[in-house]
Amino acid sequence: MAKGEIGLVSQEPLLFATSIRENITYGKEDATDEEIMAATKLANAANFIDKLPNGLNTMVGEHGAQLSGGQKQRIAITRAILKNPFLSTEIMKFTTTLVFNTYPRNASKHS
Repeated sequence: MAKGEIGLVSQEPLLFATSIRENITYGKEDATDEEIMAATKLANAANFIDKLPNGLNTMVGEHGAQLSGGQKQRIAITRAILKNPFLSTEIMKFTTTLVFNTYPRNASKHS
């Protein structure tokens, strides 16, 4: 497998003390706004980013200190989606299927 064909999002992702946009486009600096927005939607990050006063231009602080753990992971997932590596795409398809088949949406109603 060639470099760039694998996307990895760790439990505690690394974010840089720059804007959300710059963190997302790290590794694919030539990404268009349309590509960025599509990736944020796929990563389920668009809603929280849109609610921030500066949107994609919001500064995340040192190591993403201005964001929750889940928000940091969504940004890292968005970055991986934007790079569109083969292995990341296949793993995401598998885990999404696994999660939806294991935890039905209405499971919380029965708790």
